[in-house]
Amino acid sequence: MLLAGVLAGQAAGALPAGQSPVPPMRPDAPPAEAAAPLLLASAAPVLHHQSRPAAPAEGGLAASPLPPIRPAVLLMPPPAAPDRSALPPLRPGAGTDAAVQPASAIVPAPPAPAPTQGALCGDPALAGRLIAPIRAGNSACGLEDGVEVTKVAGLALSQPATIDCPTARALSGWVQGALLPAARKGGMSLAKLEIADSYACRPRNNVRGNKTSEHGKGHAIDISALVLRGGDSANVQRDWGKGAKGRLLAAVRRAACGPFTTVLGPGSDRFHRNHLHFDTARGRGAYCR
Repeated sequence: MLLAGVLAGQAAGALPAGQSPVPPMRPDAPPAEAAAPLLLASAAPVLHHQSRPAAPAEGGLAASPLPPIRPAVLLMPPPAAPDRSALPPLRPGAGTDAAVQPASAIVPAPPAPAPTQGALCGDPALAGRLIAPIRAGNSACGLEDGVEVTKVAGLALSQPATIDCPTARALSGWVQGALLPAARKGGMSLAKLEIADSYACRPRNNVRGNKTSEHGKGHAIDISALVLRGGDSANVQRDWGKGAKGRLLAAVRRAACGPFTTVLGPGSDRFHRNHLHFDTARGRGAYCR
């Protein structure tokens, strides 16, 4: 024990005056204030640690006090927000596929096919066939997109009518909207239309020097009689202005002005006393006499 005390005294006496037996701080060691405990942001307010005034430096000048050191604060991330989509909620009854499929990928449903698809001139009431283009030596004549109509709304034609589609559709509208209803109203049942003329490259009224007839363009059709079931008929030349047949002919002639651009017949001129002339002349108003 005595020997230990002596040795300790000697060691203490061997140190220079003013030096502590504590080993010096390593250069890379942080100051004592850096060891302040970390505090949570949600904790109570933290009192700032104030450092003691430094001892006067050599020459009697006082060192400026260090600024207070703020304890490090551990910032916790905010609570996660709920996983919500920017899209509005689905309407009641809406399917989930529509919600996840991009709008650009939604292909609209194709339109329903027209009921007249594949019909002659797009009209299911017309029966017949397409024909090859007709080209004539006269440049004013010809028929590029022609058809031969053999039946209209179940009503047969005495011979195929060679006309274009606008004229065929006008004929169909007149038969369905005027002719058949007028015949039923008069107690008559029709079987056939007596066709006097359709396409023909010729001048108007077959008079040399006249302009080309609408017949030469496939725009016209001439009807000479309405044939009834049983073989009887309402003949334009014979029955015009006479009895029930004459009234039927007059009624359907008036009704043709609208579906057709030109309507001529008995009383118009001497060339139309035996038939009704219907055409679809283009580029002008109606002419009905």
